[in-house]
Amino acid sequence: MLHSFIIVLRERFEAFLILAITPACLLGLLGAALLGWSWTRFGHRIDLRRFFQVTGIFVLLFLAQIALTPFHEFSEAGLLPQSEVIHAATEACSPGGIVGTWFSLAMVAVCGLWLLFACLRDRASEGREARQTAPIR
Repeated sequence: MLHSFIIVLRERFEAFLILAITPACLLGLLGAALLGWSWTRFGHRIDLRRFFQVTGIFVLLFLAQIALTPFHEFSEAGLLPQSEVIHAATEACSPGGIVGTWFSLAMVAVCGLWLLFACLRDRASEGREARQTAPIR
């Protein structure tokens, strides 16, 4: 009797997981298809110089965050002299700490704002050039 109950319960859990995971899988596939379609449709509009500038800024900021992580981890393991002091100083800056979390969000915000202002500046300079080269009537 207990064996039958466990088997039926297991089947119900499997059914629940399949029904719960299937919509997420379908949404993931739909998102991937939409991303692929939009890349093939609008990818030619991307300014690669600007794209690599923004990713370069992101990589430098990410590298700054990653450079601090080994000090935190080695101090946590007690491998550095005065590990307790170093660990206390770097705890908030670790990726799971409050400063590390906000820094991660700030990296994305800085790159996004830089890209936004660069695009607005480019559009403004294109508008000035168009007005300067327009024939006078």
